[in-house]
Amino acid sequence: MSFNYAVGRLFLARAPTLDEYMADPDKYPDYEMTMDYNSGKMEILRKAEAQRRTDRQVVKRMAADGFFQPMNT
Repeated sequence: MSFNYAVGRLFLARAPTLDEYMADPDKYPDYEMTMDYNSGKMEILRKAEAQRRTDRQVVKRMAADGFFQPMNT
């Protein structure tokens, strides 16, 4: 677990799942949704890692607007 001083709460050390993140992105302020350029796969990464990865695009606002919806297969 890690403590987020900005929010004043403890968070799990693991990244949230895509479903968890999309349900409430504001609950995970240290994470961003990213998309792999080659495969199109969505993944949740810590902000620092998402910014330095050149093989991924950070997805902005689309998740909050409901553009991407998880598919249950």
